[in-house]
Amino acid sequence: MNRVPFLLFVFVFGLTMMSNTALSDSYTESVWIRNKLSDKNDLIVHCKSTDQDMGYHRVHPSGSYHLLYKEHDYDFFWCHLWQGPNFKHHQVFVVNDGNV
Repeated sequence: MNRVPFLLFVFVFGLTMMSNTALSDSYTESVWIRNKLSDKNDLIVHCKSTDQDMGYHRVHPSGSYHLLYKEHDYDFFWCHLWQGPNFKHHQVFVVNDGNV
C-alpha cells in the first residue's frame, strides 16, 4: 500500500495550520447570538469587555448577531440581553467562561 499521498496530505495540512497561526497577530474569538424567542419580539444585545465595547444591537425575530473579538488573557467578555415588553427582561452572560 502506497502511503505517499497520505503523508503528503498530512505534511501540507500541517504547513497550512502553521502558516495560519503564524500569520495571525492575535487570536480572534467568534460568538453568534440568534433570536429564536417564541413571542416574536426583538432582542437587544450589548457585548463588551474591559477594553472593547461592541455597542447596542437590535436582533429581529429569526435574525442573528455575529460578534468577533480579540481575546486577552487578562480580561473577560460579557453580553447583556434584553427582551420582552419594553425590554424589561434582562440577562447577562460571560462569553468566554464556557457556560454559554
